[in-house]
Amino acid sequence: MVTTQPKISLSLHAADTTIMHRVGMTGLYMTLKRLEKQYRLSRQRRGHISW
Repeated sequence: MVTTQPKISLSLHAADTTIMHRVGMTGLYMTLKRLEKQYRLSRQRRGHISW
């Protein structure tokens, strides 16, 4: 049996996205980029997550 990870999709242009949502998504993006430099391969990451 093959299991797939749930996916989250975010959009900066959604009608209900406030400036605070945009700031939060920017922070998330920056955090993930930094983690990507530290853990280049998904198998190095806890839970083998990818983004």
